[in-house]
Amino acid sequence: MYPEAPIFTTVFLPEFLGPNKDKFKNADIRTSILQNLPFKQKLIGPITLISPLVFKLMNLSDNDVVITSATGAYFPNFISKGAARLICYCHTPPRYIYGYKTARNWNRGILKLLSKPILDLARKLDYLASKNVDYYVANSKEVASRIRKFYDRDSTVIYPPVNISNTQHVTHNKGNFFLTGGRLARNKRFDLAVTACTKLNVPLKVFGKSFAGYENELKVIAGPNIEFLGEVTEEKKWELMGQAKAYISCS
Repeated sequence: MYPEAPIFTTVFLPEFLGPNKDKFKNADIRTSILQNLPFKQKLIGPITLISPLVFKLMNLSDNDVVITSATGAYFPNFISKGAARLICYCHTPPRYIYGYKTARNWNRGILKLLSKPILDLARKLDYLASKNVDYYVANSKEVASRIRKFYDRDSTVIYPPVNISNTQHVTHNKGNFFLTGGRLARNKRFDLAVTACTKLNVPLKVFGKSFAGYENELKVIAGPNIEFLGEVTEEKKWELMGQAKAYISCS
């Protein structure tokens, strides 16, 4: 929509973008002071918790329209928008705030003891930030229902785009396996597919890059009929899609 518009973010980690990172090579990306943190790749959870303070320092009131792509209202929607219209494309209210599974397991040990007062405050801040949004767009009907539940706001559902340029690699030579994959993180619940296929002795191929050691956890519960392929190319992914009996989506 606005290819030349600047992109404001707390931290920019191009290695997390996979094959899409080249698309941002010439983008006007403006990061915060958190970009200078060492080991920031391992601190995404804590960075997320303090990011409202950082976004509050970003004055975007000179803009006519500000579009945020976010998990909920909590962080980017704390910006000082002035008279600008704020449109939030919401992928879900923050998982760690409302009890949904997250990519990292922060709810254990001493972190569990510390998390309750922090999360209570975060929920209040999240609700306050939701009032700063002029229009909500949800990426699914499920997310729209969460926006209604937690923010008492209506939203328009616009599903994320799907790149079909690689469908030329799809083959009609069907195999005898099921397929699942993507970013191997806990909140994606790949354990459901692995557990079910292991119990039913159904061949399952799992592709994708592991996050926070999640693939190792899956291998512990996987039977010999589960095959882990690691990170695959776009071409290989579409080839697998065409060969599989079905793709299993768990989240």
